[in-house]
Amino acid sequence: MPAIVITMLGISYLAEITGQLTLVAGVSQIWAFPFLIYLNAVDTAKADKWVIWAVTSLLLGYPNGKGHTMFSPHSRR
Repeated sequence: MPAIVITMLGISYLAEITGQLTLVAGVSQIWAFPFLIYLNAVDTAKADKWVIWAVTSLLLGYPNGKGHTMFSPHSRR
């Protein structure tokens, strides 16, 4: 859970500084790609369970651009 909070804050800050929410949101696709390749290439039944847990946690903690709207002063709640 802390990984999600940290990445959302980082993405929000980066999008606010650059003003490029779309470009920053595209980072999530690049972030997920190596983890998805690993999960498809490795036999997860035989791999170390802690490695699979770490890869899955990093995959699920991906940065997304939706964090920007949560902290925007003009967002609707």
